[in-house]
Amino acid sequence: MLEKGVQNIKEEIGYSGQLILSSIMPDKLLLDPKTLEEFKKTARTLGFDALLAWDMPVYIDAPEDRAWRNLEKSLQAIEALKTEGYSIIPLVKGNTYKQILHSASRIAELGYNAVALHVTEYMQAIAGQDYKARAILSMHLDILYRLFDTILLVGALTPTAIRYIDKNWPHRSQKLAFAGLSWLLDAKRKRAYTAKRVHSLLEKTVKPPKQQPLTHNTPTPEIAEHNLSRATMAAKKQKNIDRVYDAYTEPPILVIADIHLGRPDACIQAAIQTAKETRPKTLVLLGDIYDLHHEITLHHIAMLHSLASMAETTITLIGDAEQPGTSHRRLIETLDRLALQDKPWTAPPEPPEPAHSHILSFYRYLRTARQEATTILPDDTTIAYTHGHTLQEKDIHLTAKRAQLFRLRKKADHAVIAHLHKPRQYPELGVTITGHSLKAPTRPAYTLIEDNKPTIIHPPRDACTPEEG
Repeated sequence: MLEKGVQNIKEEIGYSGQLILSSIMPDKLLLDPKTLEEFKKTARTLGFDALLAWDMPVYIDAPEDRAWRNLEKSLQAIEALKTEGYSIIPLVKGNTYKQILHSASRIAELGYNAVALHVTEYMQAIAGQDYKARAILSMHLDILYRLFDTILLVGALTPTAIRYIDKNWPHRSQKLAFAGLSWLLDAKRKRAYTAKRVHSLLEKTVKPPKQQPLTHNTPTPEIAEHNLSRATMAAKKQKNIDRVYDAYTEPPILVIADIHLGRPDACIQAAIQTAKETRPKTLVLLGDIYDLHHEITLHHIAMLHSLASMAETTITLIGDAEQPGTSHRRLIETLDRLALQDKPWTAPPEPPEPAHSHILSFYRYLRTARQEATTILPDDTTIAYTHGHTLQEKDIHLTAKRAQLFRLRKKADHAVIAHLHKPRQYPELGVTITGHSLKAPTRPAYTLIEDNKPTIIHPPRDACTPEEG
């Protein structure tokens, strides 16, 4: 902005509130003596209300002599800025009790009753079960609580950080305030907040009341605005108002299960033809698409890619024929067969080697397929999915009753299961049992959801060609 000749940052961005210029920046800049002068020039020219200063690298495991040296440089910069008349929120530094007390006491002697503490490193380390980081943070909070009226925790503006601090230091919370850009940085990483947790939108969908769900396709500014709102709610200890689902699904939704790729009687062509005719926006692969009891080839993987490419969104669930068991022997045998292809490991790749992408696709499919999933539709209808092998009883009606209990446990309007190879619908239970995609003995059957109600459909009778397998 200085290069553009901007004279007033508030006029430039159309903001009338308080603006604080933070000195938290890369270490390379902090250690450069020229940076402080540039920092002051920026503050004067653009008209910031206050400065958050002065940061210096004093890491958890920093050597003691280096930590003391950088701590003193931080204090010298704070004293210089105060002498020159800048309004400051001083940053406390230190990774031992003696260092923290020295830094905090010097700042208190300068007449400040509000301080800041950069806690990003501590919170990240604590998440990794680093008890030293927790001890350092505890020393900071205990000392600062005694010496100051307000403690601004920078880098803690996330629901998980706020809840952690409130839980472990409840007696300190009356003096705490939270700041940072985590809400924006997480939005760029496709992470959305609720009042209690942080969710990856690659794995979950967050549904705010009376708003569109947040998904991995939601623009970053919308996620950021939501995150800031929920972080504020967490700081105010307000209740969570969002619901979290496994996915957002738009009709038409096509549910396909039990293709059993690898078996001679597998009929994926019927599924592909049905997808061409129904043109689904969402494809749900409800388990046993592959069958690890049989030989999986690159051709099978390529065919499944063709099917998945026909929908904007694909959700995958795991079936019992895709679970290799505790020994993982079948999975290893399949990966060996796909990767080795009767070649020595020293054999150079043969470009454009399609095997590489197919093997990766196969592995990702098995590793990311869920045991169960609850999805939300545009009209807020919810559908719970699971393959169904864990619900099976000898009597199909008892299986349907267990599926109803599954639906109720997931708080869903409908439940769709598979596994039985016998398509049935039980509207009174809110349960649909979808069919299979095999050549015989019965006709393939799938489930189509268009008006938010599941319907069983069949492909043409000649959809399964004799030579397919």
